[in-house]
Amino acid sequence: MSWTSTEISNWSKGLPASTNLEKISEKNRNVFFNGGSDYSINEKHSVGINLQASKNTSVDNGKSLTDINTSGVSDIFYIRSLNDSESSGKRLFGNLHYLGLLDSLGTKLTADLDYTKVNTNSESLLSNSRWINELENLSSRDFILTRNTMDYNIFTAKADLVRPLGKGRILEAGIKGSWVKSDNNLDLSKAAEEGPFQPDPNSNRFIYEENVQAAYSSYKSKFSDKVSFQAGLRAEYSDITGTSVTLQQVNTQRYLDFFPSINVQQGIVTGK
Repeated sequence: MSWTSTEISNWSKGLPASTNLEKISEKNRNVFFNGGSDYSINEKHSVGINLQASKNTSVDNGKSLTDINTSGVSDIFYIRSLNDSESSGKRLFGNLHYLGLLDSLGTKLTADLDYTKVNTNSESLLSNSRWINELENLSSRDFILTRNTMDYNIFTAKADLVRPLGKGRILEAGIKGSWVKSDNNLDLSKAAEEGPFQPDPNSNRFIYEENVQAAYSSYKSKFSDKVSFQAGLRAEYSDITGTSVTLQQVNTQRYLDFFPSINVQQGIVTGK
């Protein structure tokens, strides 16, 4: 819990002077788990697993009182704000990993499966009261209620192969796919005095989906003992859909991209 007091004086410039007093209290709780294990099937093949889970909660309460006094004006204007909010979040992550040594040359195959799920919820109520001089009982009040829920689901799968070909030559190839879906629901409503809450036009629910599949291959070799090179190509296909549930609008994008690359290195030998 903390108190903050701020005073701003602009009378010499003919502007209003103000005093602000704030009180903020916060309560947070976090829980986290992380665990994993590896298992060797034999001397050439192994698998592993990693699990993570976390949960957090937060409660915040804020109060502020501001008085505004204008030079040459006898009236003092007051504004009191109360902001109460609660939020919570959960995260779950899992990884399954495979490693295989396929031959005596050092050919290696790795594979990963990842899954992430995130959920957050928050709710806050902001109220403002305004009055002049000591007539607080005649104050006008308004309220803003905000609710926000977000859900994320991310799944990825990938496999990579590294094959030495001898004499410094290496061939690499791999594939990867990712599937992402997020659902964000922002609900705003406002009320004046003791009237009912009315929906705010800025409320919106938006769903985002992204599917990406990619493949790559690269080859590394030498021109000589001092000069080496690596050339590769990556192809990526993306399928993206954005849906505004509130506006009943759907936007889609689908495209295929190619990313070639080449790298040449010159070794430097120093001597006396």
